[in-house]
Amino acid sequence: MIRTTYSNKVHNFAHEPGSNCSVSSWSGIMRNQGFRYDQIDVFGIGCGFAFNYSAIASQKQFNMPITSDNIAIDFLTNIGIGGETITLRNNSEALNQIINCIDRGFPVAVKINPLYSSNLYTRTDSRHRRYLSQHWIVVIGYDLNKHELYFFDSAKLSITKMSIEDFKEGRNSGSFNQNPQNYFLSIQFPDEVLNRNISYYLSLKKVVHRFLYVEKYTNLSIYTGSYGYQKAIRHIAIWNKMLSEKKLSETLAALKITLTVSGMARGAYRFNFSEYLNRCASELNSDALILIAGQFRLSGSLWQEFIEFLDKVAENPLNDSHWGANSNLVKKLRELYELELKAIQDLESILSKLSVSELMKA
Repeated sequence: MIRTTYSNKVHNFAHEPGSNCSVSSWSGIMRNQGFRYDQIDVFGIGCGFAFNYSAIASQKQFNMPITSDNIAIDFLTNIGIGGETITLRNNSEALNQIINCIDRGFPVAVKINPLYSSNLYTRTDSRHRRYLSQHWIVVIGYDLNKHELYFFDSAKLSITKMSIEDFKEGRNSGSFNQNPQNYFLSIQFPDEVLNRNISYYLSLKKVVHRFLYVEKYTNLSIYTGSYGYQKAIRHIAIWNKMLSEKKLSETLAALKITLTVSGMARGAYRFNFSEYLNRCASELNSDALILIAGQFRLSGSLWQEFIEFLDKVAENPLNDSHWGANSNLVKKLRELYELELKAIQDLESILSKLSVSELMKA
């Protein structure tokens, strides 16, 4: 087939900047398709709330991702949209998929190596860029004559451009955490989605299950929910015994970047989850959920304190008073664990009292 179109652009895409690249990207995609889901909805329905502890002891690598990396899939599943995830080795073939979507009038949310996002790259200290993980953007146009692609990056309001060669490289390069391997979601959008109350209910059930009943993701050294918290509390108390001074400083820097998403996120996204729970309380007609929302507002404030204390620890990482089972660092993390564990247990109890059949009738 001979190509007759060498440039094209989706002109009706309305981008709204946000602190979470997946949430910002997919709320824009849904809005473009005529579905009204703002960023709080995408975060909540996508089960964005999480606590994970990444521990690769053999490599002395430790971190605490505080949101799910599966928001897009969970969001689509919980609103009743199916799709296929595709990864391709051939960079040109992967690019053609995106161009074909744009030619049909569809913007495309894709992951790239974060080092190819000027937004993230310039905002992150050069010493710490290797700690950034895969990043979502929305591609809305191309010009093959200029060898350029046009896209929206989560925190930026204006359109960004990138050379096609850089884009192809950014889609399939870097370390394990940074290389998306040309990840692509193939979706057919329906005319209707699930009632919002069902989506809210499904998302909360999944959050509860992951936090209380899942210990570890298969084949990955990532421990989740309650179990992840317990492991993190035990480990962080002895990080100074396990790591050299240089490695300890690097670990603290990586943790700060992860918890704040390079300064973009507040309160480990707990304020977002609190707002989502308030929406669920209204939709599911459950005043009890308002109390849970209040617990996560408190959790967000405690996370802010924890992150601020990390800065003090980083100033003198070898100070013995920062470490040990009774240190302030461990006490703050344990307080967060106990608060969130109780809140999730209460959430499970509330959900058990809701009638699924009544929700389906609403």
